[in-house]
Amino acid sequence: MGTFRSLLRTAAAAALLSIPAVAAGAQPELPIIDTHVHYSQDAWKAYPPAAILKLFRESGVRHALVSSTPDDGTLKLFGASSKIVVPVLRPYREGTDLSDWFRNQSVFDYVSKRIERNIYRGIGEFHLQGNAESKTKQMRGIVALAVKRKIHLHVHSDATPIR
Repeated sequence: MGTFRSLLRTAAAAALLSIPAVAAGAQPELPIIDTHVHYSQDAWKAYPPAAILKLFRESGVRHALVSSTPDDGTLKLFGASSKIVVPVLRPYREGTDLSDWFRNQSVFDYVSKRIERNIYRGIGEFHLQGNAESKTKQMRGIVALAVKRKIHLHVHSDATPIR
């Protein structure tokens, strides 16, 4: 499986190469890359991995960045298709982690251990509501993990915590 960067480069190149065809009235067939899929526990029973992958194929989705709460959902989909699923490690082990994950050492330890699988192309999606949340020891550790592994961060936030 190519890296996340190569997927984005491919999508960008395909889009740029299609500009003359669009201008001439042709309908280009561009790959669809879904960059925000959650396959969390509440969906597993109703939508087993085979059903999700069928929906991706029928919809023309060639790649999907997938995260879940807990991470086991991401692993289920990735196990079913490592060609389509681009795994992203979400730090939320359960819904209650949403409120304090960025300062919770056990969440950081969880992410540090899971990231060792060396399959993830990013960490996220996670939420930062304020500037103070982005400055905790644990958040700095998450950034360091991403930098060390050369993977992306998928942050749900406004601009202030990002800066």
